[in-house]
Amino acid sequence: MRQRRLHNFGLALAGESAWDILLALYRGLLAGQDLTFQQLCTETGAYPATIRRWLAVLTGLGLIAQPDGPADPAQQQARLTPRGEQAMADCLRGLLADTALEQSDHRPA
Repeated sequence: MRQRRLHNFGLALAGESAWDILLALYRGLLAGQDLTFQQLCTETGAYPATIRRWLAVLTGLGLIAQPDGPADPAQQQARLTPRGEQAMADCLRGLLADTALEQSDHRPA
């Protein structure tokens, strides 16, 4: 899985916290909701400072957007951008394809 993440996102985003944030935001996208900073902390189990740092990196890379929102930082929302959505879809599609290939390699002939 890490190799697929490296392929799709590069070395800088192969870390668990960045991946956990992207997965949480992708789940949010599929559910039709943006996630708050507090929800990201809860879902990923990461420290708030770690989430803040990765949100800044992911925003800078154009993978997520953080629209202006409430004054309370815990309620600040984040979502995948179209670029982030496509990158996640491509990565997950690749993971599924890799898994299918591995399973077919292990089936008796």
